Amino acid sequence: MKIKISISWYQTNKTTRTMKHISVEIFLAVFTVAVCFTNGMAATEIESKENCPSYLQDDTTIPCWSLGSKCYCFSNNDVKDKVYNWTQADEICKAANMTLLSIETEQEDMLIYSQSETHPELADYPYSYWTSGSYSQIGYKRWEWATNEPFQPFEYTNWIPGQPSDNNPPNNQPGNCVFLSFYTDYASGYWFPYSCSYATYKRFICESLD
Repeated sequence: MKIKISISWYQTNKTTRTMKHISVEIFLAVFTVAVCFTNGMAATEIESKENCPSYLQDDTTIPCWSLGSKCYCFSNNDVKDKVYNWTQADEICKAANMTLLSIETEQEDMLIYSQSETHPELADYPYSYWTSGSYSQIGYKRWEWATNEPFQPFEYTNWIPGQPSDNNPPNNQPGNCVFLSFYTDYASGYWFPYSCSYATYKRFICESLD
């Protein structure tokens, strides 16, 4: 009788362990599928371009991504005749029913910078990117985002140290615009004031309208 009880206990315990093992396997399988599904959803959201215009999606030199609640398009060609002064960049964005980039918060600044880290081709030396930043053209004597009127003054800034300057050369004056760089020497995505008419090695970033 004692032997039968031991055998019965062993068989029961063995069955329990087997069931636990199967349960663990099922749990791990379900968990793996869930993680993959979630990652897939995240990737889909990151790569989604539902807010991006087909006008620029069809241009392989200006890839677009939906980041946060907006679409951002980065010109990233390496063809020397495909560089732009500020006015030309502004016209291209407007033709796509977008505007040149306005960096209104630190969070948006980091969002743009993080995209350059994820896509190293956006940080190619010596290219930099026009934003909509411009020194007031109508006497306000301020830096502002020259997108849709009324233009808004800067509330957040990320100027490279020492800029903008009133001397050597003076940048706080009409005719100067803001570009940012991501390549090695300026890895923080600092902002730079420069002549709006300058086009050498200048790309641009467009963003969708609110």
